Amino acid sequence: MNGIGFQKQFRFVLDWENEQMISIFIYRGILRQEGSPLCGKRTHTNARISRKQNRK
Repeated sequence: MNGIGFQKQFRFVLDWENEQMISIFIYRGILRQEGSPLCGKRTHTNARISRKQNRK
């Protein structure tokens, strides 16, 4: 089995699931579209996430 083929298939499934969440306006899909953290992560003092938020 080729590992690269599996990775492509897995990525395709993840992208498809994300598109579905965004298209039916699930809260997780909206957060993913904005680039916000999904699992209630703290953004006030977390430098990496706050830098990502300030770009948009």
